[in-house]
Amino acid sequence: MTNRVVAGDLAIEMSQSGLELSSTSNPLNQLHLDRSQIFKLFEVLAGYSPKSDQNRRELFRVPLYGSAELQVNIAAHLKIIPAQPINISISGMMLELSQPDVQIETGDVIIVDLECGGFRYRGKADVSWCEGDSIGIWFHDCLNLDDPLPPVELVDIVMKLQRTWLTRRQQFAD
Repeated sequence: MTNRVVAGDLAIEMSQSGLELSSTSNPLNQLHLDRSQIFKLFEVLAGYSPKSDQNRRELFRVPLYGSAELQVNIAAHLKIIPAQPINISISGMMLELSQPDVQIETGDVIIVDLECGGFRYRGKADVSWCEGDSIGIWFHDCLNLDDPLPPVELVDIVMKLQRTWLTRRQQFAD
């Protein structure tokens, strides 16, 4: 079974053996990625941020790739908004909002509610950047990057997600 996606001049064909990337205007320009190479590509893409020069972090971010393990809701402007986690660290996270009509701006203070595998964290966060439906947030409990002292509940969630990510990474490498 294969799936094909075309975006502009790029064609991506997915199969059991991996990904085939090619040019629609010149099919001789091709690149094949096996499963381990695909995982490395995901790592690079997950770490990419168009705001990367303005948004440096010292802490490792766990890429979540649409993980259903972590449930995220934010409270902003008197509304509860479900959000899709993109990545998380002890200090903050990147989210895609499911309700783009809610106007969240850089500098807003929101309440974030995280739930993962029986662990739960609720706390304030600053919105550090906004771009389209995506936002970056810093957890108030961890704003001092010189000596972050995150709550145990947040550490439990991030560590669980790290273990899951490492397990999946190993599976792709095999």
